[in-house]
Amino acid sequence: SSQASASLLSLSFGCSPFRRWRALQRAMEKGNLHILDMSRWLSRHLNDNIPVLQRSIQAKQKQITDGGKRKQELQRAAQEAECAYTALCDKYGIRPGSGPAEEGRLEEALKKQILVHVSKLLPERLKEAEKLLVAEGPAIIEMYRRFRVYQRGEASEAASESPEDFLPMLRFVAAHGNAPATVALKLVDPEGACKEDIQIQRAESGGREKEAACLGIEVEDHGEGDRETGASAEAQIEVITVEEGEETGGEVSLFESRLCRRALLDDVHELHAFLYQRLKECEEDGSRGKKSVGKKAGHTAGVAQLTSLPEELVVPAGQLGTWLKACQMVEELLGGRETLDLLQLRQSETQMSKLVSLFSLTRRNVRKSLSAAVQLERRLTEQQGEIKEEQNKLNALKAEARELRKALEEALETVVKGAKVTLVGIQPDKLA
Repeated sequence: SSQASASLLSLSFGCSPFRRWRALQRAMEKGNLHILDMSRWLSRHLNDNIPVLQRSIQAKQKQITDGGKRKQELQRAAQEAECAYTALCDKYGIRPGSGPAEEGRLEEALKKQILVHVSKLLPERLKEAEKLLVAEGPAIIEMYRRFRVYQRGEASEAASESPEDFLPMLRFVAAHGNAPATVALKLVDPEGACKEDIQIQRAESGGREKEAACLGIEVEDHGEGDRETGASAEAQIEVITVEEGEETGGEVSLFESRLCRRALLDDVHELHAFLYQRLKECEEDGSRGKKSVGKKAGHTAGVAQLTSLPEELVVPAGQLGTWLKACQMVEELLGGRETLDLLQLRQSETQMSKLVSLFSLTRRNVRKSLSAAVQLERRLTEQQGEIKEEQNKLNALKAEARELRKALEEALETVVKGAKVTLVGIQPDKLA
């Protein structure tokens, strides 16, 4: 076999193509053309191949850096959406992630859970308002009545006013509590009772069928209970439309009726303004007493003792403050934003649909941000693999360029009769 290999090798080196290639090589070496060929290849590596790979690697590294920042933004957006969804669930008593996976069944499950929450929380708020009005209302109304009598110049013992003269709805609630709305309207506002009966009959007979017209538009100022009473508040106007046919059927309580609740809140606002003014006068009178009398008048500073008022109208400042706080609590419980939201969710299918849509949108935002972050992470991993492959190609090209440089320097040394030749002007990063 060794003889066969030797004869095959001799045939290979003795064949015609090999002889022609050797002749061409000798001719190129004689004319120094091989130096030109090596220079051309070295120049192509240094000016084209290596810079192209370097720019590609740098661009992908920048994309990875930007992608990392974008990934953090997506994760932060997903976390914020998750917090918003959790806050919604906590607000309406829903377990996060509960319910069927199907979109339609999920909406129905959400509606049921929201209605359970409304049915639990709304009666508690209305009951608390009723307790305050029944407990504190009669005393405040009586004091207010006496003050009105005094302002008119009548004797407080002999004078008497009809309940229809002032605070009719508040008088009714203080006496009867949260009675059915139809009963309250018949006693306080017969015309309003007729309108309310018509609305209830339409709601019971028509169900969910809506008429073309709207019953009315409510303009809220941070809720029905927030009105200026001696202190300015920034108004945020919101228009709420209650469409015909959206009210639930059945007997509606006084606090749930928009007409009755508005009338009651008007009465409470009137008392609020009165108590605020009395308390302010009390504080001013107390400060004047301190300045004029000094320490001797300090014990009278807490009493609304205006010199022009009779003794039966003198009320301690502490009692005025307690009554004023009760009015503020009733305004919040009956006209605050939370109560209005609960009432609208119970009475309006449109509001319920909006809330369910908000739940769905928040859940989609969470999934969308997380999905985008996962896709971005996958793309960044692919780019890191591409950078690794291109870096291997770049290292191979640099090694080949270093070999070409060395071979070219040796060939030039041969041409210049053994003098040492060093190629300069090559950027270090092209060969390192």
